[in-house]
Amino acid sequence: MKNKTSPVFVSVFLYRFAFVLFFIPLQKAISIGTSLPSAIYVYRINVAAIPLICILAVLCYNHIQYKVDNHILHTDRGVLLHHNTEILLRNADFIRISANPVFRLLKVCKLQISASHNSTALYLSKNETYTIPECYYRGNKQPYTEYKPSFFSVLIFSVSFSSALTGLLSAIPLLRNIAGILGEKQTHSLLANADLWVVTGYTALPPFLRILSTLILLAWIMGATIEFLRYYPMKIRIHKDFLKTEKGILTKRLTYIRKNSVSALIIRQSILLYLLKLHTVEALIKSQRKEESVPLLLANSRSKCKDLLFDILPENNKNHIIKPPQKAFASYVYKPFLLLSILSIFYIFTEKLSPYKIEIHLMLFVTLWLCLWFVFSAVSFTQSGICLCNSQLIIATTDKLNYIKVHIPKDKIRGIKITQNIFQKRKGLCNLHIYILSGHRKRILIKHTEKNKTAGLLNL
Repeated sequence: MKNKTSPVFVSVFLYRFAFVLFFIPLQKAISIGTSLPSAIYVYRINVAAIPLICILAVLCYNHIQYKVDNHILHTDRGVLLHHNTEILLRNADFIRISANPVFRLLKVCKLQISASHNSTALYLSKNETYTIPECYYRGNKQPYTEYKPSFFSVLIFSVSFSSALTGLLSAIPLLRNIAGILGEKQTHSLLANADLWVVTGYTALPPFLRILSTLILLAWIMGATIEFLRYYPMKIRIHKDFLKTEKGILTKRLTYIRKNSVSALIIRQSILLYLLKLHTVEALIKSQRKEESVPLLLANSRSKCKDLLFDILPENNKNHIIKPPQKAFASYVYKPFLLLSILSIFYIFTEKLSPYKIEIHLMLFVTLWLCLWFVFSAVSFTQSGICLCNSQLIIATTDKLNYIKVHIPKDKIRGIKITQNIFQKRKGLCNLHIYILSGHRKRILIKHTEKNKTAGLLNL
């Protein structure tokens, strides 16, 4: 007999289409200057769309059913197009249970299950949700190793890996609500006076740069706060066949990850973590839609990270270690060096021959970032390398402004490609692309290695 899911699905469905509720005030702003009959026609369409979406939400809810039979989760959904999904639970790549404060108040959870190219998401009561993974993982009856990142570790991780974009995307709805309450003019005035440099007493920067830097800093702080609330408190338990992670203050998330579904383990260091000699461990698991990167140990010591890695993916004897040769150093640093040179020539030309002047603070800011990029590239030359073990391949390289060391089991490697440009051919260098098992073509790239030594990896 098939079971019904929680009615919370209806509210979640309506929340996804909540933008329709804003069409009426939005159309009021857009239709200024339009004729009265056209404005009335637009309002009628908006008013008619809201009940139609409510009816569609109820219909979709009534056509969702599930049952668990012989270790298989069966789900049926769809109004016009019927979809039936069957997932063998013990072969699921990961099972995730999440509950925000509203869900916890209603004793409801969101259950997400992914296995190979099948995935499903259900909204169930708390008791029904937790019986599904525990019935097959039986985590409480197996010995395990537990890791708990400290408050300081989660804080450093949040500050290091947050971005101003994350905070900005979160601040847009807040600013929109403020504008609705205070009005557009008052909101513009509030943003125009956002200047933290006045508090420090330093007012040499132009007003535009002061306001811009203040907004970026506030957005970055908001992004770091969101990351912290997402991960603290955090706990990971490593069992014989699977991992179990718990995290979150506001939205609590419990994730079960089958060890065999881990495509790679990544040790990541941002510039801040590199200076503090701390590391973060992530597990890359395959998913139907995209790669799931699950942080396991946040901003911790190298020894702790090695212990966790060994618990998940034991490291065998290292057979070969390939480092970039000295002649590859210029290939690592030529981009920031070239931009620094162009910027210096441009500055000298402008100061000596042009009647226009460059804002010195903006010039210093750009120069500082280029110098930071140059130092990062120089250090990445010393950090990069390839290590071949009996059962895994270890690649040390960079990802954006992070140093990463990727541990890839050999059975998860799906392809190896070597590329060369005209400059690399003259030096005998190449770029190595490692494609690993994932829902999409996930690639690990290491640049400027010796081709003669790297070509031997094609015999893996």
